[in-house]
Amino acid sequence: FGGGRKFEGLKSSILSLQDFLTGIVDREEYIKTTAFCCYDSKDNKAIKFLDDYLQKNIRFVHSQLLLWQEQAKIKNATYFVELLQKAIVQMAYIMQGKNFWQRVEFLHSITMPRMSNKKLSDDEQSFKEEFKPLWAEVQSKLKTIKQYIPQKTEQETMEELDNTRKLIKKLVEVEQVFEKHYEAQKNKRNGLDFADLERKFLEISRLEDVQKTLQYSYVFVDEYQDINYVQEEIIAGVIKNAK
Repeated sequence: FGGGRKFEGLKSSILSLQDFLTGIVDREEYIKTTAFCCYDSKDNKAIKFLDDYLQKNIRFVHSQLLLWQEQAKIKNATYFVELLQKAIVQMAYIMQGKNFWQRVEFLHSITMPRMSNKKLSDDEQSFKEEFKPLWAEVQSKLKTIKQYIPQKTEQETMEELDNTRKLIKKLVEVEQVFEKHYEAQKNKRNGLDFADLERKFLEISRLEDVQKTLQYSYVFVDEYQDINYVQEEIIAGVIKNAK
């Protein structure tokens, strides 16, 4: 990559992509079907990709708000029950959009309720200390979603995605060359990296004889939200009657 600063962004992008792809169960299939690489003017896969991201994250925020509203009810924090209800309605409003474009419009039109300086009861004051980090997290999550999916016209979005497709396709091509040389070096050293160990374990765990000995009723996973698809397949494979 050379030593100049202008190469650092490209180097970082390629290494990030390579790291991401190690977590995909079927790399080649993913590269063929990924939204940005397959996107063209006659295909809405990229929009579906963005819409899935939007709906998944809004549903997550919605579910978190509902959980905390239940906590507020249990702790008699009436003010926060009402505040959370307003926020829940806003999330439901976004999800009611008839299509991606309307959901984006709703996303950028909502205003989350603010905490007032109203005098709180002892129960409410106690709950407020627990509530503050959650509220900051929700605000941060919504800000990230809005940055990832800015409010643009359909034409502007399509043009941007088309340009992105060309760049990502080229990036994948470069990553594949990188991967080819990386694999050659590993073979030369007769070595495996951590991602290889995961994939080998996944292959072995799918063997019938092995499956009989790798069946647990419960598996506890720390920081589950940070696992990749390969790790998720491994976990699903060792849980008895996994769904």
